[in-house]
Amino acid sequence: MNTQTLENLGFTKGEIKVYLALLELGPSTTTPIIDKSKISSSKVYEILERLKNKGMVSFIKKEKKNIFEAASPERIKDYIFEKKEKLKQQEKEFESFLPELLLKETLSKTKQEAAIFKGVKGLNAAFESQLKSMKKGDEYLAMGVPRISKVANRFFIQFYKKRIEKGVKAKTIFTEDARDRAETRPKKLCEYRFLSKEHSMNSTINIFRDEVILAIFEKEEPLLIKIKSQALADTFRTQFDVMWKIAKK
Repeated sequence: MNTQTLENLGFTKGEIKVYLALLELGPSTTTPIIDKSKISSSKVYEILERLKNKGMVSFIKKEKKNIFEAASPERIKDYIFEKKEKLKQQEKEFESFLPELLLKETLSKTKQEAAIFKGVKGLNAAFESQLKSMKKGDEYLAMGVPRISKVANRFFIQFYKKRIEKGVKAKTIFTEDARDRAETRPKKLCEYRFLSKEHSMNSTINIFRDEVILAIFEKEEPLLIKIKSQALADTFRTQFDVMWKIAKK
């Protein structure tokens, strides 16, 4: 029997031997499984456990013995579907993580154009030049905005007000746990969306013209990295569009 298809689906040679043996035997204890599959007794329990986790084997206790039974081959269809769904989820999680990887890559190439800011004063300094250069019709993007301290939130409320005064549009993607802070932000000239928990990011990425500001708010004192790079800004705009489609209104 050609078992390559099952191997391609992620089953090991040992799992395939045990499953096929059990499929032919019907409900069975481990001794017949060992004899038919030619798998050693020291490994068969581990393999049966893995097959149980995959939903390919079930067992019951009968007269103090474990009786194992192979799931119907139709179960493999469900297993394939579950793998596809898991892969989709991993793809979404990677989309959330990708901006940070891209940033690390770019930082190594553009160190001379990067500046680091710390604390609330640094927060003000990082965004001050952007605010000054804003003009009516510009667009400001921010994604992965988390729940932040009251002090930092007050700063951004003022920042938003000044942005609105200049007629600058904005799109902001908040994390799900920041809904209450999002409600305090001015709504004019701004669209908000929210990332579900599985898509939440570890940092905020702000994009304006040819600048990117990475802001980390893990502690009360924020840490910001400001990078001037048109290529990086364009890359993150593309990533923002992807996240915007995933985010909830």
